[in-house]
This record gives sequence, structure tokens and C-alpha cells, in this order.
Amino acid sequence: MEFAIFLSFPLIVKIFDNYFSWEANDPDRNRRLTNDEIEIIEKKGPNELQKIINERHDKAQLKGEKMYVDPKTGLFVMTRDALLERGTCCGNKCRHCPYNKWN
Repeated sequence: MEFAIFLSFPLIVKIFDNYFSWEANDPDRNRRLTNDEIEIIEKKGPNELQKIINERHDKAQLKGEKMYVDPKTGLFVMTRDALLERGTCCGNKCRHCPYNKWN
């Protein structure tokens, strides 16, 4: 089954403006971890990677950013605030869904 997120162009521009605003200040926060780094982190314990994900999400939220980079996949993930701004659940099983549909 395929899902698609339909965002208006102004929202896309706003999201990416916020994303790129912190790129130079915190280079580790906007990159995918290497497979070796992921392996080391996962050996520390089952929740270690989730701690990094939560940290990236929380830092993005504190700075008012709408997205962060998933450390394992390198994909953009919308923050809880960005999802709240949409007003309704999109049904795409978003990681930080504030509508209690998926988590």
C-alpha cells in the first residue's frame, strides 16, 4: 500500500527553510549515521538509537524547526509541532503523530 503526503508549496518552503537554517551550526544533526556507528550504538542497548532519535526531535522542536534527519535512514522526519500545524492526521503512521492514531 502506498501513502502520499500532500503539502502546500508554502508549507514545503517553510519546512525546508527551517531545516537548512541549522545545517551549518550542528552538522551531526543533519546526517545519517554510518552503518558502523549504528552497529556500535545498537550494541550499547536496544534503546540507544531511540535516545538519539528523541534527542534530534527535541532539539528541532526547541529551535522551532519542523523536521530533523533520521539518524538511521537519512530521511526527513516531521516533528510533533509540524504535524500539529497540519490540523489533522494524514494516516501515514508518522513517528511523532500527535493524534494518537499510530503510537
